[in-house]
This record gives sequence, C-alpha cells and structure tokens, in this order.
Amino acid sequence: MALAVNEEFDYAYVDVGEEIYIAGKAILPKFDKVFGEEPKIIKEVKGKKLENITYEPLLRNFDRNKDVRAYIVVLADSVNLQERVGLLIKAPAF
Repeated sequence: MALAVNEEFDYAYVDVGEEIYIAGKAILPKFDKVFGEEPKIIKEVKGKKLENITYEPLLRNFDRNKDVRAYIVVLADSVNLQERVGLLIKAPAF
C-alpha cells in the first residue's frame, strides 16, 4: 500500500502529541481537530522530497506485511488539497 503526494505541494511534519503526521501545509487549518488551532510544524518540504520514503501505517490491521517497501510514498498528479490532506492512498490489492 502506497501513499501518493503531489511533488509541487508544500507538506508539513506536524507534532500532534505522541505522533508526527505529514499533511499538505495549506490544508492544516481545515483539520484543526487533528492538528490543533496552531499546528506545531516541525519542518516543511516539497512533495518531491517525500518520494520513496517509508511510513508506518495508521491502520494496524494492515501491518501484517512487514516488508518495508510495502509502505512507501510515491508521486501522483491526481493528489489535491480540496477534500483531503494532500495524501492519497494507493492500494492496488483492494
């Protein structure tokens, strides 16, 4: 299962307490219940910089696959910031 990002968007690493989430920077105010009214941004990067990094899945029931390459970030032009946080799940098996 991969997560897709748009290479041109600005993404923020946000400290939400016990976790660090990555989301499109421009969308953070729309999700204040998750990121807080004043998000604690640790660092910012362009989507291109996220390509090929691995991530820990939020849904633990998919954690059966211990192959590190199973959870990777890819680039896709179809990602937008209108409805989501700038991430799109790519799950070819589902």
